[in-house]
Amino acid sequence: MDSPHTTSELTTGSMRRAALALFVVAAIVYLSRLGGMPMYLASDEAIIANDAHAIATTARTLDGVFLPLFVYIPLSASWFMPYIYYWTAIWLQLLPFAEWSIRVPTAIIGLAGLLLAYRVARRLLGDRAQALIATAMLGCAPTYFILSRYALDYIYPIPFILGWLYCLLTGLERGRSPRWMFGAGLCLAAGFYSYIASMALMPVYFALTIAVLIALRRPRRDFAMMAAGFAIPMLFFAIWLLQHPDVVHTTAQRYGFAPGGGDSRPMDLVAIADRYWRFFHPDVLFLTGDTYLPFSTRTAGVFPFAGALLIALGVFAALGPARSPITLLLVAGFVSSPLPASLLDDPGAIRRAMGMLPFGALLAGLGAGQLARVSRVPYLKPLGYLAGLAAAVAGLGYLAWIFAGQSRISPTGLKVAAASIVLIAMAALADRLRHGRVLLIGVAAAIAMQFVVFQIEYHGEYRLRSAVWLNGNLRGAMLRLIEEHDKRPGSKIYFATFRNGLNYWDLKNRYLPLYWQFYVVKEQRPDLAADTVFMERNADIRTIPPGSIVLDNIEDPNLKLLYQTGATRIADIPEADREAFMTIVIR
Repeated sequence: MDSPHTTSELTTGSMRRAALALFVVAAIVYLSRLGGMPMYLASDEAIIANDAHAIATTARTLDGVFLPLFVYIPLSASWFMPYIYYWTAIWLQLLPFAEWSIRVPTAIIGLAGLLLAYRVARRLLGDRAQALIATAMLGCAPTYFILSRYALDYIYPIPFILGWLYCLLTGLERGRSPRWMFGAGLCLAAGFYSYIASMALMPVYFALTIAVLIALRRPRRDFAMMAAGFAIPMLFFAIWLLQHPDVVHTTAQRYGFAPGGGDSRPMDLVAIADRYWRFFHPDVLFLTGDTYLPFSTRTAGVFPFAGALLIALGVFAALGPARSPITLLLVAGFVSSPLPASLLDDPGAIRRAMGMLPFGALLAGLGAGQLARVSRVPYLKPLGYLAGLAAAVAGLGYLAWIFAGQSRISPTGLKVAAASIVLIAMAALADRLRHGRVLLIGVAAAIAMQFVVFQIEYHGEYRLRSAVWLNGNLRGAMLRLIEEHDKRPGSKIYFATFRNGLNYWDLKNRYLPLYWQFYVVKEQRPDLAADTVFMERNADIRTIPPGSIVLDNIEDPNLKLLYQTGATRIADIPEADREAFMTIVIR
């Protein structure tokens, strides 16, 4: 399985330094401003953080279970995967409990994925430049970056997928110990516990590995070691499942596959097939990304747009000139990763199919090698200059027009202007290098420039657009409640039932207790638990005793009843993206 190294020895040192420098840059970008972007906590972040803190401090979950294999969440009557809880709990031994600190563990997982992607690509492709391209495709993937900054477990399967591939590639090399095959199986089975989709995907990847071993006519000991590595972690799940026999049915109910769930529905194979193909639509992969706004700016795809050519060439190479059981495994892994997500009525939810990203990045690295072999492209120089000048005029003109009319910088204008720089640079290099290398340099530069533009939007306009999807400024509300309580020692804090102007119950009511718990712990105020009351859904707001501090939403019709009895409105909670939604009154 050894691949010839096409990078010259003369450039090995510089390539290593470049890889190290790029990783340092990635670490800075991935770890910066974690407390402020995303602006607010997602509800699942608060759920996970509260139990992770409990495990870190007591070795038990909030409901008192000692170091469980899976964490049960009563709010959704479902089981959450364990790794994010224990990995976060480890970091909370070192870091204070805060929004930024609970996101650090996921960002570290994201960076670990980049290191592993480089190692796998080096072993697979045998070329440092191609390995850097593959790693850049993953690291600059907007979806990967966004999900690396939430305290959520969507990207947790990726290090296990890459670890499996590294062990497999190493184990297939001549003279290597069969223990690498054991490691490959172990990575897959350990990854089974990383994210719920992995419970279906890791056995699929295991079956694909067996197919590779059969195709390569590997000795029986490789099969045995692979199976042994896979079996050991799975044994713990089998024992746990015997102790919790209802988990399959309750999980099926949660996702609407069994009667009793709120969204039970028959299996529609046509709809499943349609959702499956949606994951491969160019619009999703390269232009808009995930369908859920907190996980996509909607102006950038799952992968960098410039990487579309590399992935296409990688698939071509894997099925054609570079065909082998390993390259076919990459294609099979790429196309099988969305299968579990396709079962859910959530089209384009790439967050549920993150296994696509490492396979897509490695295919892009393979495509980079294919592109670099192109010797000449007719009219590359004049076409490059012409397209570059046209893009410059269009991009700068659009930037000026949008700024003059809306006083903002257009991400689209920036992308087109950046593309003009790349095109003109490619034209300038056309007489100096093989045209395939010129194109590869241009694609790499375009990937980097798109990521820079994406960062500008991510930390700018998108920060405000995504805020409302993260339940708004509950942080400000919780901190202001604590402040007002401290001004009035002995007062009670009441959370009224949020209702809209038509008196309909607001979904935020489900999450108020867990957000309150998060900020009480963050502010180290356990004493407030005894002074806090969450009102029942249909409770009469007039039963709140005088002197109490009440949080409600401004348009709740019942709030007028308090004002009629002398309540005083003391603070509206400001929102970053709209008019105030919540208010605090004194009964």
